[in-house]
Amino acid sequence: MSPLTGKRIYFRAKNPNPLFTEWLEYWVKQAEEKDSMKKYALAKALESLKKYPLVLYTGRDCAILEGFGSGICSMIDKQLQVYRDTNPGRLLDEQQMDVKEKSIILDVKTAFEKKRAKRNPIKDFKEKLDDTLEALLNDNAFDEDIYMIPPVMTQPIPQMDFMPEKVRLGSCTFKIILLVDTQETAGKSKRQLDTTLKALEQRKVNFEVRRLSVGDFLWICRDETNKEHELVLPYIIERKRMDDLASSIKDGRFHEQKFRLSDCGLHNRIYMIENRGNNTHVGLPLTNLLQATTNTLVQNGFIVKFTDSNENSMFYLSVMSNLLIKMYAKKDLVHSTKTEIDRLPANYYSDLDAKSEVELIDFKEFSKSTGKMRNFTIRDMFNRQLVSLKSLSIDKALAITEIYPTPRSLISAYDRCFDEKEAMNLLADISCGKLKRPLGTTISQTIYKLFNASSYE
Repeated sequence: MSPLTGKRIYFRAKNPNPLFTEWLEYWVKQAEEKDSMKKYALAKALESLKKYPLVLYTGRDCAILEGFGSGICSMIDKQLQVYRDTNPGRLLDEQQMDVKEKSIILDVKTAFEKKRAKRNPIKDFKEKLDDTLEALLNDNAFDEDIYMIPPVMTQPIPQMDFMPEKVRLGSCTFKIILLVDTQETAGKSKRQLDTTLKALEQRKVNFEVRRLSVGDFLWICRDETNKEHELVLPYIIERKRMDDLASSIKDGRFHEQKFRLSDCGLHNRIYMIENRGNNTHVGLPLTNLLQATTNTLVQNGFIVKFTDSNENSMFYLSVMSNLLIKMYAKKDLVHSTKTEIDRLPANYYSDLDAKSEVELIDFKEFSKSTGKMRNFTIRDMFNRQLVSLKSLSIDKALAITEIYPTPRSLISAYDRCFDEKEAMNLLADISCGKLKRPLGTTISQTIYKLFNASSYE
């Protein structure tokens, strides 16, 4: 609100970042002279910078703008360091805005300070709150000419003096145990053991039966001195018989289970499929089931293992248990959060010989983060909606929601497009999967039609 007139003031600097603009213009010119492919990325970043109404202080701050990747941000930071070395003691904001524009802001700030000294602080706070709510509820508040993006926080976040110590399991101080989901057994009785448990006992596999929040089999490392410390090895198995696989495809569990497995934090996901005799009368044609497993292997990045019987499946589990014992028994294990595990490279667990210690997630955190009854975020539900579309794999859905975490953000992006053609191809260049392949125009257009169905009625 203006302290003089009582009306809202919208100030938009014509060129709030002349230094960064000058540098980008120079780099664009250089790239064009060399006919480098970088000219397109630099031109897009320059256009985005010219539209931004506030002062930016570092290349890292520019990352919030469209077209600014890590490479361009790094170029600006390096050039900024050169500028500071050649202009010691000079603050960046002293040259990042025209003198006339700075004087306007100074006059407004001075007027605010004079009026604030005479006002009731409680009344002033309420009016600011009302103004904020009004701006959020008013559609005009998002018009490009008046919407002011909040300033970027440039002050570093202070570090805590004390960080809780992570759980560490030294080599040869823990046991590796196979966990079997309760739904994979028929239960125990004094007279007869379930066939699954009996087969594991015959092969002398160290196992326990527990209720697993996702998957049917996984392995934990339990501390010998403190039984509460249990870290999960990065391997999880979902077992299906052919008839169960067909049933899960028909009722939708197939995609939902794969999504939860992909999001569980364990890097090696194994889909074990047991043949049922000659696989006749399983509910779907065999070609459809084989296509589904192929998609699971190629699109979702799962390991697919076919077995001939329950006995053969238990043999596979016993071999896996012995292999994991050899791989991890002499390693130091460190507890990491699921967020930290998700940030690890895809090949982190593939070369253990070069690692003396390995990061693993805690079993309690694993169960809590993968439970069906956990509090889902809007992004979680958006992912589930997207994977229900034909040809849209889990990796593709996650790549989309990484940029547009909510339907509202995606719809807003469609609204900002120049025309319908641009909107329909908005998602086409998004990289997804391990190979970083583009999403493609077909899926991009399908998603656009989903959120703009009224135009196709």
